[in-house]
Order: sequence, then structure tokens, then C-alpha cells
Amino acid sequence: GDITTIGAIDLDNASHTDIDLAGNVTITSEGTDITLGSAGAGDELDGAFNLSLLAGAGDIELPRIGDTTAPTGLTTTSAAVTVHNTVNVAGPVAVTATDLVDIDGAITTTGANGDIVIRHDTVGSVDIDADITAGRGIDIITGFGSITMDDVTLTAQNDLSLAADD
Repeated sequence: GDITTIGAIDLDNASHTDIDLAGNVTITSEGTDITLGSAGAGDELDGAFNLSLLAGAGDIELPRIGDTTAPTGLTTTSAAVTVHNTVNVAGPVAVTATDLVDIDGAITTTGANGDIVIRHDTVGSVDIDADITAGRGIDIITGFGSITMDDVTLTAQNDLSLAADD
């Protein structure tokens, strides 16, 4: 089921976090952090369902996603988002932040609706240090900040756009 709280959500176990989605899930924190995992090799999230993470003014940290069973969609909205490890989704990915989007793990989508949208809405930055592969299109949009990529390959089956949205 869905989770809504006014406090931070921290599901990151120090040694191993294993989250298996059993249905479509929306996790909402009222302006505080959502941590589902870290850069640790044992942190994973799997399940053939949609996952929405809404942290408002809080930050979101994501573990390895879809290593065994890819979710059918991933949506995040927060102040900052950190993708620590690989993300595989059998559908669309929408990452929105007002401060920082930090992509340290490769993101891959598959399927006819496998779009990837990475959006930064205000002053801050989008920092991509891993490959992004979309089953459909890729849109990377920044408000008044910057888009930084280091040794990255962007692969889209349809449209690819990098834009400043001022």
C-alpha cells in the first residue's frame, strides 16, 4: 500500500536493503527525506509495479532498481534526487528536483512508453555520471542551473533533448 508521513522515511539498512514491490506504491513525506538505499552493493528494489516518491522539500536517495524485476514506472519529486546505482524500468522514468539531480548509476527504460525525463526546476544542477538509455525518448531540462555530464552516452529510440527552461 501507499505510505504517507510527516517525518523522514529511511528504509536503508546498514548492510543490505531489499525492497520488493507487491503493488503500485506512492511514498509521500511531507517535505522530509526518503531514503530507499545507498551506494551499497546489497541495496536493491524490485517489482513489476509503479513506484512514486514524493518528498517535497526533502531529498530522495535511490538504491539499485530493477536488477531482478523491473518496475513498470518510476516517478520522483523532491528538492534533490541521488541515483546511486543502476536503474532498470519497464516503462517511463520521471525525475524532478528543485535543487540537485545527481545520476551516478546508469538508467535504462524499455517498452513503447519508456521515456526518461530528468527535470530540474530552479537554481541548481543536473549532474550525470552514468549512461542513460531510453526505450523511447530522453528529455533533460534545467531551470536556471546547469547540466553537467562526464563520460556519458545518451541513447534514445526517438527524441533526445537537452534544454534550459528559463
